[in-house]
Amino acid sequence: MEWTMLQLPSVRWTTDGVAYGAGDRSAYRIGLVRARANGEVTTLLRQRVEELAWTLELSTEGNEKWGPTSLHISPGLSDPAYKGNYICFGTNFTGCDFPQSAIQSPKIKYARQCVIGSLGNQSVVMRATTTDGRRGTVIYSGSGGSGGFSNSVEISTLSPAEYCETNKDRGY
Repeated sequence: MEWTMLQLPSVRWTTDGVAYGAGDRSAYRIGLVRARANGEVTTLLRQRVEELAWTLELSTEGNEKWGPTSLHISPGLSDPAYKGNYICFGTNFTGCDFPQSAIQSPKIKYARQCVIGSLGNQSVVMRATTTDGRRGTVIYSGSGGSGGFSNSVEISTLSPAEYCETNKDRGY
């Protein structure tokens, strides 16, 4: 992956270039995009019902000169640089949760590698193989409780086995 990937008119980058985490070695780039899961529009109720943007984040925990190690997409706005964070969760939001089938494509085959977390807050780690033989790691995550549910998708440069091992003790 490259920091300059996704240079599309449909992505509005909110960070100027690559930004850095406070007190750690992380680097990231955040953008907003209009997205649909299963054709459903994600909405936010403020003064009226509005379409809610999705957050795209390229990031790495390592040396940023080697590029991002993950691409994360989730419904809602979760950029600390913006006034007000609109994490897609709760009564004022719709379309926050989507089934794993929403990421299915006839051009990609998935093989489940592990499940991290527990029911209600878990990630399914899968090896993805495209019809032209390219491989990657896709993580479908869900989080929820009495306030509602929300899902996200991540693509990682780690192998599925490395991702499962690195995150096996991750708490929610």
